[in-house]
Amino acid sequence: MEFSNDFFEDEIRENFLVSSSMKRFWATNLKVLSIIQDICSRHGITYYAGYGTLLGAIRHKGFIPWDDDIDLYMFREEFEHFAEVAREEMPEGYCLKGYGKGYSYNPIKFFANSADIDDYKKRMEANYGCPYIVGIDIFCLDSIPEEKEEKEVLINVYGMVCDAVDSYELYSQNGKLGFYIEKIEEFCDCTIHTADNPKAQLMKLSEQLAGCYKDVETEEVAIMHNFVTDAYKELVFKRAWFRDTIKVPFENINISIPAEYHKVLEKLYGKDYMTPMQNLAGHNYPCYLPQKEYLEKKFKIILE
Repeated sequence: MEFSNDFFEDEIRENFLVSSSMKRFWATNLKVLSIIQDICSRHGITYYAGYGTLLGAIRHKGFIPWDDDIDLYMFREEFEHFAEVAREEMPEGYCLKGYGKGYSYNPIKFFANSADIDDYKKRMEANYGCPYIVGIDIFCLDSIPEEKEEKEVLINVYGMVCDAVDSYELYSQNGKLGFYIEKIEEFCDCTIHTADNPKAQLMKLSEQLAGCYKDVETEEVAIMHNFVTDAYKELVFKRAWFRDTIKVPFENINISIPAEYHKVLEKLYGKDYMTPMQNLAGHNYPCYLPQKEYLEKKFKIILE
């Protein structure tokens, strides 16, 4: 992917300084996105810009100046298709984390340009001088059951499994893990083998529960991990909002978004979503700072 030299210069956007280093990080994000787009195009897989990426596409025609990553949505069945073909077609060195045949399940899927943080020189040569692992977060949209009783059962059981995963170390230390595993086995009619990485088995089970209605075209969809979290439980979307897609400019490429993007954005950010508010990226900025500190300390180098 080609960029003009001035793209990589420091720039003030919306009264916010976007550094040259961040521009290289952005460019690498766009390169990774283009690979995802190519795979999706070849196999008829639908994706959508999500969260701040969707907001940036509409409000800024690119990255939100104080954001540093790209988020995508895929319906779970689309993601499973993507995961199957991506592992065969992604460039050498790339990886897909958070989903696999082993015990690598996670609510957030991460398609990245590298899995080896130490291999920074190779990344710099391949990615506009950017030494960092750069990846795109993919969030699965899952069907929400329409019957109130089914919905409550899913929330309770999935929430219990997620709680066991999130608090695994605490429950291991205070002796409560066995109690929670017994309850989960009872509710899910399954067996957790305590001698074989039970945390990983619980993560895999959470993924299976999240997608248990994937073959049902329900009216509502959500990112399941959000749906069972009090702070985000209202983030439920109408499936119809994602029925069609359109392409809009995003920096120097085009990106797919839901045709009814305004309804999605209002649900995420409220009716005033077109008014910029700084420093709402949802994580520490810049996200690559821990990598920078690690590489500088280990290899005795100074990075921009």
